[in-house]
Order: sequence, then structure tokens, then C-alpha cells
Amino acid sequence: MEFRNQPQPQKRNLIKIILEVIGALLILSIFLMLIYFGDAIYKNTREQLLLQEKEMPKKEEPPKITLPTVLYNLAGPIQELEKSFIILEAGIPQLNEQGQLTHKIELRKVFVIPTTKFSRLTFVTQEGTNQKTPQETVILFKDLKVKDYIEAISNQDISEAQEFQAIQIRVLPR
Repeated sequence: MEFRNQPQPQKRNLIKIILEVIGALLILSIFLMLIYFGDAIYKNTREQLLLQEKEMPKKEEPPKITLPTVLYNLAGPIQELEKSFIILEAGIPQLNEQGQLTHKIELRKVFVIPTTKFSRLTFVTQEGTNQKTPQETVILFKDLKVKDYIEAISNQDISEAQEFQAIQIRVLPR
């Protein structure tokens, strides 16, 4: 009878093995859950970071400005008005040291020849809308006044010319 009161080693070993298997399965399942959810959390966090980067305003570099090597027109106010020429205070486009567009102001002599055309550009509001359309009206040389803002157009390169002939002079709105 003493034999029955003592715990059986096989039963004890079986319980121990079952507990070890359950513990191993528990540890394995926790490990697998960490891998699965950790990967999902990583992907979710990465997607959120990518979305935030897209939403952030990027520091855009200003576009590189390239000036034309040939100029056919100059604009500016009339400084002097004579019988056969106009002195124009022209804004000459150029780049500064930072690569930004600036205008150098120079006086240019614009010769008026018999074939020079004159016009005035205005913007007219269309009926029934708030849109404005450009309208060019033919004028005469005598309609020009000192301080009128004009565009002098030539058929030759005038980028360096201090004096040039105009084929068209257009009074621009201010």
C-alpha cells in the first residue's frame, strides 16, 4: 500500500512534459505575434512617415533663369519725345550674383521711321463676364506723350544697341 500513496513518477513526468509543451507553445505564439504585429506596426509607421514627407512643403529651388542672347523689344517710359526719335528709359533684363532676375535701367534712342506702326494696348471687360481681353488700337506718333510706358519693337538684335530703329511702338497700360 505504500506504493499507492507515493506519486507515480510517470504521471509526474507526463504533467511536466505537458506543462513544458504548453509553455513552449505559449512562448512560440508570443514570438510569432511579435514578429507579425511588429512587421505590421513597422509598415504602418513607415507609411505614415512617407505620407508626412509628401505633405511637408519641400524647399523648392527657384527655377534657373536663362536670359535670351538676342532682344527685339524693350519697354519703359518715354523720357524725351522729338520729331524723329524717342528717348526711352528701358529696363534691360539681367541676372545678379544670386542668379535672380533684375533690370538695369538705361536710356536708349529709338528712331521712328515712316514705316513704324503705333498702337495702344488696353484691356476691355467683356459684357456679362468679369474677363478682360486685350485690345490694340491704332494711334499716331503725335498721340504719344512723355511718361507714356511703351514697348519699342525692332526687327534687329537691340540687346547692346544704344540707338535702333523701331518697326512698332506700342503704348502699354500701367
